[in-house]
Amino acid sequence: MGFDERLSIILKNNNVDDDVIEDIISNCKDDLQLPLGVPAMPIQDAIDLVRFLADISVNSSRFVPRAQVIGGSIDIAVITKHEGFKWISRKHYYNQNLNITTGGK
Repeated sequence: MGFDERLSIILKNNNVDDDVIEDIISNCKDDLQLPLGVPAMPIQDAIDLVRFLADISVNSSRFVPRAQVIGGSIDIAVITKHEGFKWISRKHYYNQNLNITTGGK
């Protein structure tokens, strides 16, 4: 939502009244939110956005001093009205020709 979830705790620890905290959180949700994507977004832009968000999640977790809970290869698929389910990027554990969703026969 554009701000750290711990903001209300920090404000409470600094003796800010609960009703003021609610107003601040509400303003933060309204003013700091970054809208990503639109319904008419081209498929390639949506794919790029998903890849970006996944990469940012994986890479940011690398530098947090705790167990890395996400990482590795990122699988991306698209579902469209005209083409149905389609893999964009996928790790393969077996021969790619056996994967009928990639067009292999």
